[in-house]
Amino acid sequence: MFSMQLLHRKVRFTACGFFPLDYTLLYSVRHVGWSVCMFVLLMLWLSKSLAQ
Repeated sequence: MFSMQLLHRKVRFTACGFFPLDYTLLYSVRHVGWSVCMFVLLMLWLSKSLAQ
């Protein structure tokens, strides 16, 4: 009976109850990561262009 209850219960992981750890968080982290990477590459490209 206990195992049947576990099968039908939805499991939700949170970060100390502040926000859920799910696919939306992973998507947001990936999106922010790409944005930071592009910003750094752009700054490197501009610094080399201005140095010439």
